[in-house]
Amino acid sequence: MNKIHILPTGISLVDKAWGGFYLGACYCLIGPHKSGKSMLGLHYARECARQKQVCLYFTSRKPKDLLIQAATIDFDIQAFISQNLIIIIKISTPAITDDLNFHDEHLAQQWADIMQVVHNQKPDKIVFDDFSPFLSFFDHDILKEVFKNSMEVIENRMITSLFIFSDPANQFSEKLVDTVVNESNGVIYIESEENSNQGEITITPIIGHPEGKHKANYFINPYEGITDDFVDPSPMIEVAKGQLLNKIGNRKRLGYADDENAQKYSGFLGNDSNQSNPGDSDNMGTEEDNEDGENLI
Repeated sequence: MNKIHILPTGISLVDKAWGGFYLGACYCLIGPHKSGKSMLGLHYARECARQKQVCLYFTSRKPKDLLIQAATIDFDIQAFISQNLIIIIKISTPAITDDLNFHDEHLAQQWADIMQVVHNQKPDKIVFDDFSPFLSFFDHDILKEVFKNSMEVIENRMITSLFIFSDPANQFSEKLVDTVVNESNGVIYIESEENSNQGEITITPIIGHPEGKHKANYFINPYEGITDDFVDPSPMIEVAKGQLLNKIGNRKRLGYADDENAQKYSGFLGNDSNQSNPGDSDNMGTEEDNEDGENLI
């Protein structure tokens, strides 16, 4: 069985908690307006370019606006564009018509056109920013089929993708977003107060990432981008485990370990705590061996 590779993303919490994204997998990033979604997308694109991989960046924004925002995190995106490591694709926001059948057919065709670009460019990674208007199918089942077909195109080429969506405005929109999220490997959700340079970021696995769900506060810093205060608890757990092992070992050598506590610690620590029994003759000696009252400690 081939090993599934995990690659760094440039998104701080994801890299610290999960180690990165699975190669060839799909992820979603959701958040309110002006919360830092596009900035995280640029972090992701920059890390891709630093790895000398090609990132296809779909956006409905003006390319100049994207260049300006990239500069706010000290990302010279133009230099990577010149090296063909970043490819910006300007896409038009789909118009909504009164003819429901025509609208869904037209939207499905736009998805097909986008996937044709992916096929032609053969990138390593993709950013879809902001892709919310392309979910506006009236028929939920058509969206599900279109997205599934699109993922086959992307994942069969081992392309790692990041879809960026705005917070759903209503229950119908929420159902559309959920359709995509449920087909992904994980979701990043960010929330912040309006006009604030900080907020909360949560990453939740859908498939894989046994490290589980994690949450942290994030901060938007000039010319640095988005950072967070996440601290990996694993090293601290190992330190606490070592301290408990030492404590149990000392109590046993002194000969007054409490059986109930020893069993409790042993259950927490696993088999690592199976040290010498204070009652074993090999450790404490016999009564005859210690007639002179020597201290064994």
